[in-house]
Amino acid sequence: MFKETFPSDYFSQVPKVELHVHLDCSLSYEFVHKYRQELSENDYKNEFIGPAKFRDLAHFLTYTGQQIELMQNEQQLRSSLQDVIQQLIHDHVIYAEIRFAPHLHIQKGLTAFDVTSILCNELEILNHQLGIQFGLILCTLRHFDSSKSMETVELASHFQGKGVVGFDIAGDEAGFNLKEHKEAFKKAHKDQIPITAHAGEAKGALSVWETLAELKPKRIGHGVKSIQDSDLVQKLRSEHIHLEVCPSTNIQIDVFPTYLTHPIDSLRKSGVSLSVNTDTRTITGINLAKEYAKLHQSFGWGIEQFFEVNKNALLASFTNSETKKTLIHKLEEGYRFFDKK
Repeated sequence: MFKETFPSDYFSQVPKVELHVHLDCSLSYEFVHKYRQELSENDYKNEFIGPAKFRDLAHFLTYTGQQIELMQNEQQLRSSLQDVIQQLIHDHVIYAEIRFAPHLHIQKGLTAFDVTSILCNELEILNHQLGIQFGLILCTLRHFDSSKSMETVELASHFQGKGVVGFDIAGDEAGFNLKEHKEAFKKAHKDQIPITAHAGEAKGALSVWETLAELKPKRIGHGVKSIQDSDLVQKLRSEHIHLEVCPSTNIQIDVFPTYLTHPIDSLRKSGVSLSVNTDTRTITGINLAKEYAKLHQSFGWGIEQFFEVNKNALLASFTNSETKKTLIHKLEEGYRFFDKK
C-alpha cells in the first residue's frame, strides 16, 4: 500500500495515536521546574528519568511518587494536563487517551471527585482550544481496596461523556491479585464503560488469561507476555482484543532484555491487534517519534506497519464511531502525504 522511503522528518511528523500514557509519569522539565524552581535540568534527568534497567515493575513504580507530589491542587492538575497534551501535540499525536488514578491526587485536601472534575473540565477546554478530541481513562490500582475501586468506577460512570472514556486497573501486577476489584469491573460492564486492564507485563501469560476471564476487558495494557502461549495469542486474535504495547518501558523494566528480543513484531505478524505507546514519557525518557525510530531500526518497520498499528489503535479506541471515522480519514491523509514526499 505504501512506499518504504522515509523523509528526514518522518518519525517526528507522521500522525500518531496514543492509547496508553500515564499523566503522572509524563511530566516535562518545564512543568516540574515551575513547582521546583531550584531543580536544574540535569537534576531533573537524574531524579525523574529512570535508569536504563530497573530491577522489576515494583522498583520502577518508586519513580512515580515525586511526580505525583506535584499534582495535588487544582492549578497543578490543570497544568499537568496542559503539559502532557502539549507534548502529545508536539509528537503529532492526533488522538490520545490519557490515564490517571484519582485517588493518588488527594494528599492536600482534594477529593477523588474534585480531581476527576478538574481534569475533565480542563480537557474540555483544551479539546476546544486545540481542535482535538482526546479522552481520559480512570485507573484503579492493584493495591487499592474494593471501596476505592468502586469509587473510581462510579466516577468513571458519572463523568462518562464528559471527558472520561474508559476504566483501567494498573499497579503492581505481581504483588496483588484481582480479588478486590471484581465488583468494580462488574459495575463497569453494567454501566457500559469500556475497559482496559494492565496484565502480562510483570507476570506471564497466565495473568492475561486471568484478567480476560475475571474482568473481560476490550483491551490489555502491555500484554506482551501473551507471546508465551500460542493459544492465548489465538484468543487475542480471534476475539479482537487489542494490546497497548509499550516497548521501551518493557525493556526498561527488564520484561525483555533488549529491543531486538521484544515480541511486538512477532505479535503483529501473528495478527494480534496492537498499538505502540510510550506509557511513561518521563521515567522512560521516550516519545512516539523515538519509539517509531527504534521499531524501524530493530524490525524494519516501514510506513505500512506504522499505518496499520495506528489504524488498529483508532479502531480499538474508546471514542465514538463518528470520531473514529474522522480520525481514520485524517490518519489516511497524513500517511498518504508522507508517502508522496
